[in-house]
Amino acid sequence: MARGQNFAAEGRPYKTPLTDDDAEPQLTGGGLDDPLPSNAPTPRSAVAPTTSSFPAVPTDPDEFCGVPRRQAYLLIALTVLIVAVVAATVGVVVSNNGSDESSNVPIRTDFELEPDVIVQTSQQKLNLIRKTFEAYPILRSHMEQLPSESATLTKEVLDDETADPFLRAASWMILENGLNYEQAIVPRFALVAFYFAQGGPNWTTRTSWLSPDINHCEWYGVRCCTGIRREMVFSCKSFSEYSVVEIDMEENNMTGKISNALVLLQSLNALVLRRNSLTGVIPADTVAAMPSLRILSLQRNRLSGPIPDNLRDNGALGKI
Repeated sequence: MARGQNFAAEGRPYKTPLTDDDAEPQLTGGGLDDPLPSNAPTPRSAVAPTTSSFPAVPTDPDEFCGVPRRQAYLLIALTVLIVAVVAATVGVVVSNNGSDESSNVPIRTDFELEPDVIVQTSQQKLNLIRKTFEAYPILRSHMEQLPSESATLTKEVLDDETADPFLRAASWMILENGLNYEQAIVPRFALVAFYFAQGGPNWTTRTSWLSPDINHCEWYGVRCCTGIRREMVFSCKSFSEYSVVEIDMEENNMTGKISNALVLLQSLNALVLRRNSLTGVIPADTVAAMPSLRILSLQRNRLSGPIPDNLRDNGALGKI
């Protein structure tokens, strides 16, 4: 009887006998510490590196990447410095090229500010104003309106709307003004006279105007040498920090004839009075006596007469 039939007769399952090719390999060791057979392949992890596998690299404590260490440190420091300088230069160029040239950008100027000298008395202030008038023939008629004694400038004169704007301005300087630095007296007086001549109390915006203790450079529409546009920097070379370089009163309900008090603002670079209700003719003699003026904008007013020839042919005026 076949062997397979004997298993069936005994009730045991028949299992096909394994051949030599199917035999499972048997380990002779009973644990991890038992040695493998001598003919078994050695695992790669068990191969210890030899000194011949990794050639020794000679090291010198005084060298860095084959370069003397001191020299290497100097080269690194020099490279960092060059990168920092280039980055700073590029940043400045990008900032300048990306700015809006028409915007008011406060910048530093290289003119030397004169030391502030305080005018001590009211009479000294009036004398300073009168002395300045003597340099401008077009102001002689107004000078005749100014008294020689400051005591005659009263509150009644200041409040008289029919009085000469120069006289009212002188009264304000004596009675109200709180900024008494010598370099500020004349430009401050000129602005106050301009205010009264152009209907200042009725302006749409007159923030800080005639505020006794506020620098006139902070009055609405006024810009001085302490914060100016790039193209105006050269007009401040010979003037003080209180010198006015720009008046911008566009569309501000200004009335009256343009005051020739503006001639006292010798540093004025831009005068923008467009879109108002100014009357009379363009004061050609006043404008011609303002050597720093480069921009004169008077469009959309009620002015009469043609543009004077001395202004039309004035190459110094870049814009009319």
